Amino acid sequence: MTHPLSSQQRRTLRCQFGSDATFFVAQCSAQISGAIEDTALAAALCTLVERHEILRAELDELADDAGHHDAGEGDAQATARPIDIGVGSRLRARRSNTPDGARLELSLPAVAADRATLHNLVAELNALLGDGGAALPESVPYALVVQWQQDLLREPEAQVGVAFWRTRLANPPAIPRLLLERADSDARFAPSRLSLPVDAALATAAAALARRLGVSVQAVLVATWKTLLARMTGAPEVLLGIVSAGRADESLQQVIGPLARTLPLRLPFHAAIPLRSAIEETDRYLFDADAWQDCFVGGDNAIGPDDAQLPAFVFEMLETDAHAAASPLRIVDDYVCSQTFRLRLGWRTLAIDLDFDSARLSPAQARRIATAFVELLQRVCVEPDVAGGTVAIAGVEETRNLLQSVCLGPALEGDAPPPVHVAFATIAQRFPQRIAIAAVDGAVSFAQLERASRRVAQDLLDHGIGAEQVVAILAEDAVNTIVAVLGILRAGAVLLPLDRLAPPQRLETIVARARPAAFIATTPASRGALQPLAAATAAPLLDCDGGAPAQRELPPVAIHPQQAAYVLYTSGSTGEPKGIAVPHAALANHMAWIVDALRIGPQDRVLQRTPLSFDASIWEVFAPLITGACLVQCAPDANFDVDGLLQTIVRNEVTVMQTVPSLLQALLSAGFAGAVSLRTLCCGGDVLPARLRQEAAQVLDAEFVNLYGPTETCIDASWWSGDAPHGGSIPIGKPIAGGEMFIVESGLPAPIGVGGEIRIGGAGLARGYLHQPAATAVVFSPHPWSALAGAQLYRTGDFGFWDEEGAAHFLGRQDDQVKLRGVRVQLEEIRSALLQHPAVGECQVMLSRDDGQAHQALLAFVELRADQDATHDFSAEWQRHLRARLADTVVPTSFVVLAQMPRTASGKPDRSALASLQVTPRRSAPATATEQTVAVIWKELLEVEEVDAEQNFFALGGHSLLLTKLVARVAEELQVQVPLRGLFDAPTLSGFSAMIDALKAQPQAHDRPESEPESSRS
Repeated sequence: MTHPLSSQQRRTLRCQFGSDATFFVAQCSAQISGAIEDTALAAALCTLVERHEILRAELDELADDAGHHDAGEGDAQATARPIDIGVGSRLRARRSNTPDGARLELSLPAVAADRATLHNLVAELNALLGDGGAALPESVPYALVVQWQQDLLREPEAQVGVAFWRTRLANPPAIPRLLLERADSDARFAPSRLSLPVDAALATAAAALARRLGVSVQAVLVATWKTLLARMTGAPEVLLGIVSAGRADESLQQVIGPLARTLPLRLPFHAAIPLRSAIEETDRYLFDADAWQDCFVGGDNAIGPDDAQLPAFVFEMLETDAHAAASPLRIVDDYVCSQTFRLRLGWRTLAIDLDFDSARLSPAQARRIATAFVELLQRVCVEPDVAGGTVAIAGVEETRNLLQSVCLGPALEGDAPPPVHVAFATIAQRFPQRIAIAAVDGAVSFAQLERASRRVAQDLLDHGIGAEQVVAILAEDAVNTIVAVLGILRAGAVLLPLDRLAPPQRLETIVARARPAAFIATTPASRGALQPLAAATAAPLLDCDGGAPAQRELPPVAIHPQQAAYVLYTSGSTGEPKGIAVPHAALANHMAWIVDALRIGPQDRVLQRTPLSFDASIWEVFAPLITGACLVQCAPDANFDVDGLLQTIVRNEVTVMQTVPSLLQALLSAGFAGAVSLRTLCCGGDVLPARLRQEAAQVLDAEFVNLYGPTETCIDASWWSGDAPHGGSIPIGKPIAGGEMFIVESGLPAPIGVGGEIRIGGAGLARGYLHQPAATAVVFSPHPWSALAGAQLYRTGDFGFWDEEGAAHFLGRQDDQVKLRGVRVQLEEIRSALLQHPAVGECQVMLSRDDGQAHQALLAFVELRADQDATHDFSAEWQRHLRARLADTVVPTSFVVLAQMPRTASGKPDRSALASLQVTPRRSAPATATEQTVAVIWKELLEVEEVDAEQNFFALGGHSLLLTKLVARVAEELQVQVPLRGLFDAPTLSGFSAMIDALKAQPQAHDRPESEPESSRS
């Protein structure tokens, strides 16, 4: 006899695709009371199998057919079990002894049972063991229930319910990612469970709040779960699944077989509305969902477990066992897994069960989430009028640990470090004859450098220039530049290095804003460049004669710790130059930390690769000068000449250097293995991919240090010297000594694994923007977690999160977000994923310029690794690589391969230069008759004006809920049945059309449907 599969069974079978089918089970453990023999249990179990056909049915999953049939004699060996139920049963049973007594454990495939089925089976077993089952009603065959479900959907009244669900599933949100999820796209679903007790007082409080608001307890719990998930993922909408028993009709209460449904809850998270309102809104939705639950058949058209109809986050009310304590069997534990999920929260009144995908999350992460839910529920019950976006989601203990440990760097040992120029003078006395600077234009000793810089300081003091007065120089790679730097600081003045490559108009703007008291020319060329700037400000233009000896000793120059040491101008996200004034105390603190952290001493040779107008150069210059090491200067424009830079490193036996990731990739391609003297390699200025660090580690015997810090935080705010704990990118690490780093979400310290804005305080903080108090007030604000009077925090505009080791990870910048057809896209996330491809050396992702929304697309610029074939077209391979890691909507449609990535003077990729390279992505009009027909269908379904042959269905806004309509339209207009999964294999218009043409050329492929009618045979 044949039977159709239910929508519940089809959903479970599809979820098993690509997963271990043994995970999809329904099982329970029942306490055995009294003396019950195995023979009695076996007899009762055999009766159950005889009463219910579904317990005998076995599902065959064929290539084009899915049905079930009664198992035959050949199944005897496969169904062997401790308690013999007989041949052909899908039910597994075994008896076990535990410290709490004897247990009966029952197990069924999830296609044959749900949670209610387990409880019904135990109830029937109790009846059979009690009076032989005399009072048991006649069983309702599951097949009849399935037929009833299908007949119900044909009723005119049901169309209102079908429309209800269709509306709520239109344009489903992308599944958000928990930040601590493992990044392995090939990991297979592996569910695990964690249980946490709930205090009786909390359960009572939740029930009391529900009564006070006139809602169900479930509404309180679901709204709390939704709030937690929205805050943890940062997603404005999370598609939440609500498990419904599917037994609203009383006649279904005792049915054996899977009737439970996971109903989608579509309610956006509004951070500003009170929790009370969110609970009430949730209650109304749950009421409507319950009313129309029999009309929901979501999952029928699903392709796999990542389909938009299948929520990744689920909630279920788990009632306690209703069997009397005197019954022979009483369920003490149950577990059902009928679909994939990332997190499934079950409420048992005095406990919660958090089921989680262990392929994505660790038990420790799951426990943290479960604990966060319980603590958030406590706050909801106490303060329901608080806005959902401001209620704390970190626990009291976790917040205390963050504020007192994770967010704070260690204290520097000993007294406060002296200003860097004072530390230099001390070293110059100690090592007068050591080489202080090795440069292209010569080498100087510490004694020579001390005398020459003293002469510059004398000159400035003679001109009446000192504390808080700015002195500008042109940042050049020359010994005299370092002489001028030291001289300015020794005079107590403020250093302003100007970028020699900057456009004249920008230099004029900076000078007008900085108001220098003097200029110092370090070379004849710099004098010519500075002359008009000095004339415009009527400030003296002095010369730095590095060879001239100092005429007298310097008078004592008092330095206040908060006195400005240097000013660096940066455009930031506004494009307008802002002068960041960094005090001596911040610079001294940073230099004391980095010298200790990198163990820099007289034996080292430190490379100054970074131009002086960028803050990384500050530590490159002063680290050797305050330790007796040698400062190795690069030739001018070294960042644009990788081979020349490599020669400098090798020839000068450099031991310590800093680079940026893109330049590191170029150095590796140029033969970085020859830098055998290198013992410490620092990276900063951009995200460091784990793959790049691993490649460097294979050729260099050096310590790798990842540095992070905006210019406003005196060079570096955090550091990391280990590997990537979770794959992807290397962490930006932990605060430096004396530093503070906070990750703030909704104005509160973000818990571990939750994204927020990075804010920085502590000893390294700049004073603000020179002569720009309004701009300073925007990003420098009072420190809410410091006991120090006047303490401030700097809002970086960068986003990150803490991992379980207390290391921060960089997520991207707010101004890196773009909108693509109304959807926010984080460009850094796409770039990070593309960098994991073995052919990619460096890449940048941008939104292509266009005059309208219809053809907006993401464009990736790629620099290949040196060992890759530049003539090979990697586009399709890169798209497959990205689709395995990202949503289809954020996969670039075009890739531009560059011989070399344009870079700024600091070595970073030059995005403005890339923008000038951009052209509107090449459009290919649909050419063949099939392409033209499919293009019309796509335009109507996707509601776009134009579609070209190479555009991607999903990148245009398509999703799996449109697949059925698409297949139906293609079948109607082109008379060919396309497999539902075909669009995943060929998502572009041309590729999809070619598939259709291929199918039309094979009569057998379209003379029958994709799959036979689902049936069972006996």
